[in-house]
Amino acid sequence: PLFGANAAGGVVRVFTTQPEGVHPLTSLGYETRSFGTRVQRVDLSLPGKPVDVRMNAARTMTTGFQKNSDSDSTAASGSAGWTLADGARMSVEADRVDTDGGAPGGTNVPFDQWDGRRERKSSDPTARLSQGNTRIRLKTIMPVGRATVRIFGFGSHQDYSLKDSLDVSTS
Repeated sequence: PLFGANAAGGVVRVFTTQPEGVHPLTSLGYETRSFGTRVQRVDLSLPGKPVDVRMNAARTMTTGFQKNSDSDSTAASGSAGWTLADGARMSVEADRVDTDGGAPGGTNVPFDQWDGRRERKSSDPTARLSQGNTRIRLKTIMPVGRATVRIFGFGSHQDYSLKDSLDVSTS
């Protein structure tokens, strides 16, 4: 499953929005969370007419709750747009997410025996998972009289590798 206690991986959602205002914006962030989790991020927005640009990147590292549930994830995204005088607009958005980590496969310890320590034992203490996702979207919006023509293009690619405890790799 993709979600829940027996999930093989996690979900990273990258949101890109149009830069707002007229001034460039740069932000840096660092967070620490439970289970040795650290998040680093940077965001740069260059709003403007006729061209606007936004780029951001983040890295999340964690030791995880269970044995073999560590993870190291890097995400980057960018967008650029060009608005013409007649209101037509062309834009491109792209993102890449890479995640490497353990695949603990849940725990075999029954729920009634959880004590804050025992449930940290994973079903698979050595399985490793690597995922990479790349997406790109092209968009053109053109006013034609009282109508608007919208043209979209989308592409994606995913890399996936699970190395299980038997040292067998699948792609």
